[in-house]
Amino acid sequence: QAIKLGGRCVNPVHARCRRLPKVELHAHLSGSIRPTTLLALSARHFGPDGEARARQTLGLSTGTTRETRALGECFAIFDLIHDAVRTREDLTLITKEVVTDFEDDNVKYLELRTTPRDLPDGTTRHEYVANVASILEEVNNSSRQISCRLLLSIDRATADDAVAHSTVALAHEFTPIVVGIDLSGNPTKGTFSSFLPALEAARESGLSVTLHCAEVANDDEVTQMINFQPD
Repeated sequence: QAIKLGGRCVNPVHARCRRLPKVELHAHLSGSIRPTTLLALSARHFGPDGEARARQTLGLSTGTTRETRALGECFAIFDLIHDAVRTREDLTLITKEVVTDFEDDNVKYLELRTTPRDLPDGTTRHEYVANVASILEEVNNSSRQISCRLLLSIDRATADDAVAHSTVALAHEFTPIVVGIDLSGNPTKGTFSSFLPALEAARESGLSVTLHCAEVANDDEVTQMINFQPD
């Protein structure tokens, strides 16, 4: 039976789960953006056509919410988000909202992951990481009931060896708020083996490593990833 919570009816199991203290170890900063914020940023930067395109990509134009999506549709949404988050102000907004949303779900320890990137307003990769890290540090130094850390992601679809090593260097610079390196991105692009030197360098220097593994059928690569023994 539904119960009343905050003036609305909710499933009691959902209400109990929401009250439970939690640890969140796999949260993409961009992937956790509020849909309302994504629509607002799309409208701000691209006008009504931008908002309409965002609604269509999210599947909102039909008036229903999609429960499942094909892999290509998921990465189309990530592309949409990256297009919409164009300034340091945008990045600050989504980071603060994401932390607040996890805190509202009673998450006590949060690891966010994000790919450092240059923004159209001139924000550099370094400034991108510095901005997110400073927000999380501010949260950790406050009286709020959530503790946050950061993983820096290497995008296998766009990064090369130099970018991967640069990401590892950024991770070192912003420890201890940054605790590890992530390999993610479209699994149909790039190869795990090409990023192995950077991942080994990260591990040897004391950073933890996490991998997106087996998202598509690729037995050889999955075996390589498992043999690497990610943290």
